[in-house]
Amino acid sequence: MLKLFITRNSFTVGSAWISRILNAGISIFSIRIFLSGVGPDQYAIFLILSSLMAWYMLADFGVGVSLQNYISEQRAKQEKYEDYIVTGGVLALLLLVFLICLLYVASPFASKFIFSSFVFLGETQKTNLFFIAGLLFIGISLGSIAYKVFYAQIKGYFSNIVSAISSALGLLALSVVMSSKQEDKLLIGLIAYFAPSCLLAVFVFSVQIFFAIRDAGKFKFIIFKNIIQRAWRFSILYLMHAAVVNLDFIILAKFLPPLDVVKYGILTRIFSFSAFFYTSIYSALWPNFSEAIYKGNWKFVKLILIRAILFSSFLILAYTIFIIIFIDDLISFISPESVVTVPIELLLLLGGYHLVIAWVHGFGIPLQSMNDLKGLLFWTPIQAVISVLLQVVLVQHFGLYGIIWALLLSFLLTMAWLLPIRVLKHSRIASI
Repeated sequence: MLKLFITRNSFTVGSAWISRILNAGISIFSIRIFLSGVGPDQYAIFLILSSLMAWYMLADFGVGVSLQNYISEQRAKQEKYEDYIVTGGVLALLLLVFLICLLYVASPFASKFIFSSFVFLGETQKTNLFFIAGLLFIGISLGSIAYKVFYAQIKGYFSNIVSAISSALGLLALSVVMSSKQEDKLLIGLIAYFAPSCLLAVFVFSVQIFFAIRDAGKFKFIIFKNIIQRAWRFSILYLMHAAVVNLDFIILAKFLPPLDVVKYGILTRIFSFSAFFYTSIYSALWPNFSEAIYKGNWKFVKLILIRAILFSSFLILAYTIFIIIFIDDLISFISPESVVTVPIELLLLLGGYHLVIAWVHGFGIPLQSMNDLKGLLFWTPIQAVISVLLQVVLVQHFGLYGIIWALLLSFLLTMAWLLPIRVLKHSRIASI
C-alpha cells in the first residue's frame, strides 16, 4: 500500500512543488513590478483586494470538496463518477449567476467600508475595483472545482501545471501594463494579473464537464441533493476558517498606515512559499485518505500523516532559516527604493506560525476526507471569535507582531490539540 501511494503521488507532489516554486517567484516579482508601477499606497489597495480572494474561494460553497470526496468514494468502489461531474457543473453555473447578482448589489457598500481610510480613492473607483476583483475571484473559485476533480482522479499534476501557466501569463500581462502609459494602472493591472487564472480555471472545468457528458454523464437530482448536503458543512467550516486567518489585512487597513500593510504583505508573500510545502503534500494525501478510510485502513493513514507532518516541519524550519539569512537581499530586490527593515524576531514568529498551521492542517485532512466536520464546525466559530478579538486588541499595542501573535494563539488555544484528539479517537474506534 505504501509503495503504491508513493508511486501514485510522487509526480503529483513533485509537480506541485515545481508549480509552487514558480508561483512563489512570480508572486515576489509581481511585488516589485506593482510597486514600481503604482507606488506603495496603491499597492496596499492591491494587497487588500488580493487578501479577499481567500473569502471568494468560498464561492463554491463547499461543492468542490464535496465533489472530490464523492469521486474518491466512487473510485474506491470502482464505479463511474461522470454524473457527479456534470451535476457539479450545473451547481457551479447556478452559483455563478447568484453570486454575480449579489456582488453587484453589495459592491458599493462593501468597498466603502473596506477602503474607508484610502481617501485618495473616489467612491466610483472603490466600487469598480471591488466589483471587478470580485468577478475575477468568483471565476477562479468556481473554476478551481476542476482542480479538486483532478486530485480525486489522482491527476493532481494537471492542476499544478495549469496553476503555473496561469501565474506566468498573469505576470507577463502585469509587466506589459505597468510598463505602459495606462492611466488607471491599478485597475488594469489587477485585471491583467488575475484574468489568466480565472479564464483558464473556467476553461478546464468546462472541458471536464464536456468529457463527462461525452462519457454518458448526466445531471441527476439525487446527486445534486447529496452534493449540497455535504457541501454546506464544508462551506460553513471554511467560512469560519476564513474568519480566523483572513481578516488580517482588513484589520491592518483599519489600524495601521499603508506602509505597514505593504510590509506585512511582502512578508506574507515571502512566507506563503513555506505553506506550499505542506499544502502540496496534503492536497495529494486527501483522496488517498478518503479511499484508505473507506476501506478501514487507519494504520496507513497514521503512518503517512506522521511522515507528512514531520517532513513539512523540517522544510518550514529550513526555509525560515534561509529567509533570516537573506531577508535584506530579498527586500532590496523586491523594493530597491524601500527602507523597510524586518527584525529577526518577526521572521521567527512567522516561521513558528507556519509550523503550527502545518500541524493543524495535517490533522484536519483525514477528518475532512471522511466528511467528519462535527468537531470542526463546533470549534472553528469559537476560534474565529478568539482570533478577531485578539487581532483588534493586539494590533493596536504591538502592530504587526500583534496580528501574528493573535493568529498563532487562536490555533494553540483550539485546533492544535483538538484535531489530533479527534483523529486518534477515530483510529481507536476503527481498531476495535
